[in-house]
Amino acid sequence: MQGNLLMRLDNLNWSPYLVKLIVLLGIGLFFEYYDIFITAYIAPSLLKSNIFSANTHGFMELTDIAIFVSCMFLGMWCGTLMLGYVSDKYGRKNIFTWSLVLYSICTLIMAFQTTRLGFNFWRFLASIGIGVEMVNITSYISEIVPSRYRGRASALAMSIAFSSVPTVALLAWLLSPHVYFGITGFRIVIILGSIGALAVWLIRRGLPESPRWLHLHGQQSKALKIVKFLEQKTGTTNIYTVEHTNLLPAQLSQYSDIFKSPLIKSTIMLMVFHILQTVGYYGFATWGPIILLAKGINVTKTLQYSFIIALANPIAPIVYSFIADVIQRRLQIVFASLFVAIFGVLFALQSSSLWVIIYGVCLTLSINILACAFLLYQTELYPTNIRASAVGFVYSWSRFSAIFSSFIIAFIIHHYSVTILFIFIALCMLVVAAVVCVFGLNTNNIALEKIGH
Repeated sequence: MQGNLLMRLDNLNWSPYLVKLIVLLGIGLFFEYYDIFITAYIAPSLLKSNIFSANTHGFMELTDIAIFVSCMFLGMWCGTLMLGYVSDKYGRKNIFTWSLVLYSICTLIMAFQTTRLGFNFWRFLASIGIGVEMVNITSYISEIVPSRYRGRASALAMSIAFSSVPTVALLAWLLSPHVYFGITGFRIVIILGSIGALAVWLIRRGLPESPRWLHLHGQQSKALKIVKFLEQKTGTTNIYTVEHTNLLPAQLSQYSDIFKSPLIKSTIMLMVFHILQTVGYYGFATWGPIILLAKGINVTKTLQYSFIIALANPIAPIVYSFIADVIQRRLQIVFASLFVAIFGVLFALQSSSLWVIIYGVCLTLSINILACAFLLYQTELYPTNIRASAVGFVYSWSRFSAIFSSFIIAFIIHHYSVTILFIFIALCMLVVAAVVCVFGLNTNNIALEKIGH
């Protein structure tokens, strides 16, 4: 008698082959994060050029950047909310490739735009693909990796993804001030990201479909074939001989179930979480160089300091890997949020270059440990057949929030100060910590089908 597919999948050994799958996913995430953080690191160059600031000054300059940032989040909002369901309907593997192609091509076209409208339009279209891809990849990781290794796998993928931040920061610092073959340096930074992402499209064709997705869509033979293949590749012996267990739901969940008990509690919690965490995460992540400019640091030094601070990004998942499967994900989010609040205020109060960098690094570590935790956590809270749709819905609130918070951040920086901005961010993060602490569920080392039931 064939063993239960879900139990066999959850019994896989941690092995070089499983690491290979996670690395491939991490490489895909690398270029997604590269594409997202381009916004922050080309912003000073856009302000210096005649594209965004030819006839604008002061607050209007910041408004141009806010519109550019908002176009990115508007696109990601459309991708996560309106197109998140395509991953649940058509499978994880198919969406890997086509969303990657979409944002790569659109980003490449954006690199050659000469007007604000052109940059904003193609930034919007590229971000639709990014929104779909991020939901898809995080869902895939939670579904194919055994419960006892989910945190470790997420940390590995995110360490690769976050290495894109110092990469794009270094390229912006070195290339932006110069012109190569008639092409401005910051445009080359954009082009490099889009070309690299297209290359990954070829690599990721070897990824298997999610057995959980196949199983829930009536393709048991394909799911079984992949599980057997994974067992062989990971050196795992099938020890299960019972075909039916309580891990198999009697009835598939419907999308509307995210608004019913028991899922409604997690849905509301994550909606509040994402509306507020965006202010802290993207407030620094996409506005970092502009914030340094607002502190009176010149453009060259800003890009230099931004690169040094950005080096902390790939370190954060490494630090996270030590607690990923030890401390409950809920508490990881709570403490990381508190650290974002504390280090953000300390960063804002510094005038010394050394302490600006030190607290900038601490803030970056805290922000990205938070990201590692919540990106995995939200996928663990929903059933497989609606996972991408549900995560797309709750995650879309962060993108929706970021559309408007960009203008709030620009307003505070211009009319008040960086200190007031980070006090505002700290208050948002304190509410985030409280909401998750009180209403969050424990998920570590629990099979996906048993969480919340």
